[in-house]
Amino acid sequence: MSKIFILPYKGEIISEIRPAYFLKAFGKEPLPMRIFSFGKCNFNCEYCKREGQWKNKNGSILHSVQVEENILYKKIDETISSRQVIRLSGGDPCMYKRLSLKMLKYAKQKGGITSIAHNGSSVELAKTIYPYLDFASIDVKASNAAKFAELTGLTESKSEKMLNNSYKVQKILSENGVLVDVRTCVFADTTIEDLLIIGKKIQESGNITNKFWTIRLYNEIKGSNKKTLKEEDALKMLEIVKKEIPNLKIGIRTKWEPEGFIYL
Repeated sequence: MSKIFILPYKGEIISEIRPAYFLKAFGKEPLPMRIFSFGKCNFNCEYCKREGQWKNKNGSILHSVQVEENILYKKIDETISSRQVIRLSGGDPCMYKRLSLKMLKYAKQKGGITSIAHNGSSVELAKTIYPYLDFASIDVKASNAAKFAELTGLTESKSEKMLNNSYKVQKILSENGVLVDVRTCVFADTTIEDLLIIGKKIQESGNITNKFWTIRLYNEIKGSNKKTLKEEDALKMLEIVKKEIPNLKIGIRTKWEPEGFIYL
C-alpha cells in the first residue's frame, strides 16, 4: 500500500475544518470543508500559512507525515457522513495528480461534495478533475512574472508560465460549471495597478459568472519580510477595481471567522 505525505493540523491528520465563505456570493450556504492537506508543493512561497516554504531533503514539507492511501478513503467516507465538503489542498494537490483524480472520483461515486485548493500551476490537473469538482480555489499570486518569482521562489521564466497557467486553469474550470474562487494574497507593497491587472485577467479568463475573487490580507509571519496591507487601504483600492469591473464578484478575507469576510 502506497504512502502519502500529509500535513497534520494541530497534531491530527485531516481534522481541519474551514468554511467556504465565497459560496455566499452565489446564493449558496458557506459549506464546511474538511481539508486534506498534501505534504508536498512545487512552489516555495515565503508567506505560506502551512509552512510550505520549509522542505525536507526528500521534497516533503517540514512536519508532514506519511499516511497509507487507504486511510484517505476512510476519511472521505467520514467527511461525507458528516455532511462536509472533501477539500483537497496542501501543499498542493498537483503533486499527487493521479491520487487527486482517484480521490475525487471516489468521493463523487459516494455522493460527496468536492473541492480543491490549487496554486494554479497544472493545466493537466484541471483538465482531468473538472468533471468531479463542485467548486475550486485557484491562486493568482501576483500581477506579473517578476513579482510572482519574488513570492514563490521560482525563476522569472518559470513564473511567467505558472501565472499564465493559473488563468488557463480558471478558464477550464469556470467554463465547465465549476465555481471558482480566485485567491490573491495582498501585501503593503501591492498597488492598485497590480489589482486592476489581475482583476481584468480574471474577467477575461473563462466564465465570469462562475467566478469570485477573494483578496486575503497577509498576516505577518516569522521568516518573511513582507508587511501587512491595512484593511482600509485594501478596501479603497478594491472599490476602484469594482467600478472598473462591476460584474466581477469580490470579497476580502481578513480572518477566518464569519465577521472577517467582507463582500463588496
